[in-house]
Amino acid sequence: MSLVLFHLDPPQQFSFKPADWPNWRVNFERFRIASGLNKEDDYRQICTLIYVMGPQANDIRRTFTFEATEDRTKYATILSKFETYFFPPRNVIRERYIFNIRNQNPGETGEQFIAALHKLSETCGFGVMKDELIRDRIIAGIADSELSRKLRYTAKLTLCKAIEMVRAYENAPRRTRSIQVVVQNEIAHYNKHTCSDCGGDKHRPEICPARNIRCHKCRLIGHYTEQCNVLAVANLNQVRFPSITASKRNK
Repeated sequence: MSLVLFHLDPPQQFSFKPADWPNWRVNFERFRIASGLNKEDDYRQICTLIYVMGPQANDIRRTFTFEATEDRTKYATILSKFETYFFPPRNVIRERYIFNIRNQNPGETGEQFIAALHKLSETCGFGVMKDELIRDRIIAGIADSELSRKLRYTAKLTLCKAIEMVRAYENAPRRTRSIQVVVQNEIAHYNKHTCSDCGGDKHRPEICPARNIRCHKCRLIGHYTEQCNVLAVANLNQVRFPSITASKRNK
């Protein structure tokens, strides 16, 4: 064995956590080349690998089975067996099924949903279609139907463009949603103290002056046109947000 091997510190013992294997393997391969270990015979390389990994590696090594075409004396074969042990081959059909049924969960932001799709796609073997399939899953799985519709009808939509639209949509409507909450609260307060059919003070239905009146808006009998639900919301917006209404009128 080359003496240079003793002047280099090998990687620390492996944690035997599958998630740590890729980085540890890369570090060992660098050590193997830099130390000249790669020029030694396979048996010495295998022994060094198992020794540096730690005692548990020898126990795992004993569980390996070999096909008739596999040479168990080769370093590359043993390294491949460890690779398979820590990362068993995935069922691509199952992985794609999980990806294709993934929808945005309640309380999950668009950013979190997109990140989850990227993570799931890593084991699906999508190849060059990866970006397009993530884009399609965003459109199908996003919780907001209005946003989904906008994405569907955007010409030449790329994954980057879809992500930008999701971010913009989630950030921009915050003020609009706040306005809607205020409107709903105002309507609730308004209805609590007035008759929803005639607009006067609360009274029994049988004495309501609008009980036989046909609404010109919805054509139903029993309330004034001014009290029709659609008009009530519109009028409330004019009272509560005069500046918004005025700006729209000026346009």
